[in-house]
Amino acid sequence: MLIEIFIWHPKLNKPFKRLYEWQTRKTSLRFYLFPNVYILRLIVILLITFFVLFENVGYLGFSRNNLSISFVAGLLLGCFSFFIMPKRSNISLKKVLGGFKTLFFENPLGFIVYSLFLLLCGGLIEELIFRGFFVSVCAGIFGFSGIVVASVINTIWHLPTWYAYSKEPEAHEMPKAGSPKVASIKSALQVFPFVLVLSIIFYFTNNLTGPIVAHFLSDYAGYSIRKIKLNKTPY
Repeated sequence: MLIEIFIWHPKLNKPFKRLYEWQTRKTSLRFYLFPNVYILRLIVILLITFFVLFENVGYLGFSRNNLSISFVAGLLLGCFSFFIMPKRSNISLKKVLGGFKTLFFENPLGFIVYSLFLLLCGGLIEELIFRGFFVSVCAGIFGFSGIVVASVINTIWHLPTWYAYSKEPEAHEMPKAGSPKVASIKSALQVFPFVLVLSIIFYFTNNLTGPIVAHFLSDYAGYSIRKIKLNKTPY
C-alpha cells in the first residue's frame, strides 16, 4: 500500500514522473514500460513468495486442476463486464464493441502487443498478488469469509490509483470524474463486486486462469469506453 501511495500521489511520485517522461522520449512504445508500478508489484510478490512463503508456492494457482472450469467462469465474467461497464457509463453495448473494434483496426500490431502487456501486467501480476496471494492467505486464516477480506484489501489497494486518475485526469488520459474522493469511493463500490467474484472463482478452482482472462477482458472494456469518451488509445 505504501508503494502504491508513493507512486500515485501527485507530490510524492516526481521520480516516477521523470522516469516516465524519459521513457516516452526514448520510445513511442510507452505502454511496454508504464506504469512502472507493475514492476514494483512483481518485486513485492516475488519477495513474499521466495522469502516469506518459500515452503509452499502451491497457493499461487499454477495447478492444472479445474483449468477448464476456471477458464469458462472467467470468460463469462469478462464478457459480462462488456455489458455492465458501458451501462454504468451510459454507453450502449454496440458503441463499446465498436470502440473495441476501432482499437484493433487503428493499430493491429499495437493492439496485439498491448494485449500481451495487459495479460502479463494487469492480468498475471495483479492476479498473482490479489488472488494467488491474498485470497489464499486470508482464506487460510478466516476460512470462506477470507474471500471478502481479500477482496476488501484488493479494493483499498487501488484507491490511490483511482484518486490519482480523478485528481489529474488529463495527465492519465482519463475522463473527468468530479471530486477525487467521491470518484475514488464510487470506483471502489463499483469494482468490489467484480473483485469478489474473481476471488470466489479462484477459491473454488485454485486456478488463476479464469481471473486472468476476466481481468484482461474487463480492462479492454474500460479502454473501449475511454476510446469512445476521449478518442484515446493506450498505444
